[in-house]
Amino acid sequence: MDLGIEPNALNDAVEFLQDEGYIDGAEVYLTGNYDISNVLIIEKGEDYLEANSLLMKAYKGLKGARDWIKI
Repeated sequence: MDLGIEPNALNDAVEFLQDEGYIDGAEVYLTGNYDISNVLIIEKGEDYLEANSLLMKAYKGLKGARDWIKI
């Protein structure tokens, strides 16, 4: 899936979100690869998304899509 983001930037974002406590369950490897198949947005992440409703709408859409698209 092409998200229009450079791979290194996406790796950094996944690692940052996990380190800051917005998500849990991401696996970031020394090779720069990552696995987000078991990621959960935790309370701090949900609070942030609620405060930024456009992001929340996108999250809800992606969460629904994740149920029928194998990521």
